Amino acid sequence: MQKSALGYYALNIFLFAVAYLFLRYGYTHITNPFLQEFILIILGTLATVSITALLLNKQTELELSKEQQTKYLEMKSEVYKEIIHTLEKYSIQEHLSAQDLKRLEFITHKLSIVASLPVLKAYNSFLKNVAFIFKDQNISSIEADKLSEELAKLTISMRQDLLGNTDKGTSPDIAFYIDDNSRHSIQNF
Repeated sequence: MQKSALGYYALNIFLFAVAYLFLRYGYTHITNPFLQEFILIILGTLATVSITALLLNKQTELELSKEQQTKYLEMKSEVYKEIIHTLEKYSIQEHLSAQDLKRLEFITHKLSIVASLPVLKAYNSFLKNVAFIFKDQNISSIEADKLSEELAKLTISMRQDLLGNTDKGTSPDIAFYIDDNSRHSIQNF
């Protein structure tokens, strides 16, 4: 909890306690039943206002946090889409130039802003394999399989990162099809 929020809560509690003591003092010293009821109404109103203010403050805090998480997820999703599109663009090229490899390396900086550790590790592994495989510009079927395996791992880690740690959707079957699809698409890489 933030320091300012704690101060706000402490101030509310203090004001409520002072108002309660003041009204309680007035209630015990007033003999007129009408004025006693009026003091009880004021006390009830103060309690309602204080509780409502605390609840609204907490609700606003939760809504801002949710909005921030949504924007972060959207930014993460956009970066992941951009990576997939970049890899798709490079997959139809026969050769990757040193400049293309540099572009792939700079994606690491975008990933470092939003990606989880498993995504960073998977991309790093993928990048190392791409650099090694394209060093001689000759891709064997074993190297293509290795590349597709790394691409599948990257895709799966991106999926899990986007869906969260509680992703029940990335079952072994889904992982198999992601890997299988990437193997078939990478044959022309």
